[in-house]
Amino acid sequence: MNCDWVLNGEVDKRAHPILIGLGAAGTVPDLLVHKPGYMGGNHAIIEIKPVTAARSAMQDDVHKLAMFRTNVGYARAVLLVYGLNADQVISELDIVPEPLIDIELWAHSHAGQPMKHIRTVGTHDQRQTAQ
Repeated sequence: MNCDWVLNGEVDKRAHPILIGLGAAGTVPDLLVHKPGYMGGNHAIIEIKPVTAARSAMQDDVHKLAMFRTNVGYARAVLLVYGLNADQVISELDIVPEPLIDIELWAHSHAGQPMKHIRTVGTHDQRQTAQ
């Protein structure tokens, strides 16, 4: 298959000269879907956590995701939680991205099953509240 997008895992961005200027240095995203070497080709950043992870660690990842969307220009940001009852864990998460921008929350509860989108937090929440 011919595709311009590349999936990279745990890309060490600590010394990336452009990201230093954008305030995103010192990070190691779990997954990036992007066009390497082309800052305009940043499609998605994905952070992955087990259901057993501390909620504060999930909140930290949400902040990282929001920063990459805002400062680095990624089009999508996803927190994927995996493990038994992941959809329930995500439904009960009380998290707000800072800065306020949409972050997709996905669950993967069972091997052999597809992951599923549970909800989006951020500006999406603000739009829902205003309606």
